[in-house]
Amino acid sequence: MARALNLSRAEGDSAMRTMTSDDWWGELDGPVLDYLARRGAASPDEIARAVGLTPASVTSIIAMLASEGRLRIARVELQERAGRAAA
Repeated sequence: MARALNLSRAEGDSAMRTMTSDDWWGELDGPVLDYLARRGAASPDEIARAVGLTPASVTSIIAMLASEGRLRIARVELQERAGRAAA
């Protein structure tokens, strides 16, 4: 069963509305999926800048979407080490 959350409106209105946990998830994963559909492959940092979330939040969203089979994580690589180029 979905958990209900009370959130205030973005306009600063004092009225409250009720959202289910599925609704807020769609508000988070929707922009990430839309960005990927428009741009194609991107890093979590690029997505975060484009959709206004932190890289850590985007990484969590990506992991959840991958576990649901809604996207594929295609590449992981090491950072370059000082004095040595990545292979």
